[in-house]
Amino acid sequence: MLKERVFLKIPIVFTLALIATVGCTFFLPATNYLPSLLAQTQPLSLQVEHIMLRVPNFEETMQWYKDKFGFKEIIRWKEPSLPGVDLAYLELNGFRLEILGGGETERAIAPPKDVPEHTRYQGYRHLCFRTQDVDATLTQLNKRGVPTFAPAYDYAPIQRCLAFILDNNGNAIELSGPTKGNRASS
Repeated sequence: MLKERVFLKIPIVFTLALIATVGCTFFLPATNYLPSLLAQTQPLSLQVEHIMLRVPNFEETMQWYKDKFGFKEIIRWKEPSLPGVDLAYLELNGFRLEILGGGETERAIAPPKDVPEHTRYQGYRHLCFRTQDVDATLTQLNKRGVPTFAPAYDYAPIQRCLAFILDNNGNAIELSGPTKGNRASS
């Protein structure tokens, strides 16, 4: 009985080894799906570098992000293909915010009245900062003259505490942290 089991397993092991070595072309003639399937499942090695913010008031916005969040100016430059436009990188904890200002600008959409309206439009809608205590961060920002757009609330579907503010140009900024019940454990 044992010899029969071993004898039956040998063709199966050989077939599996052949598939692993040669690929699926034997079973799928003229088409090898394995490389394309692997390419679709392998994550890319990426990290966020920066997000660009187009503003009508370059200097004012640069100062706002420095004063309110503590961003540091890394570099300023001009791009010949963008006459009258100033560009700069601000950085905070390894995250860069690229500010473009000057020249002719048009507002894409009006500043939102509330969070549901803010989420109605396509495209990148807000920047989100992670913090260990949303209430404490919101209090610090309020002391720095930044009004609350949407007060802190626990959002059950993602188990996070969220709050929103608007920058000096009406762009939404989300704050995200542990829910009030989970702050001590994070």
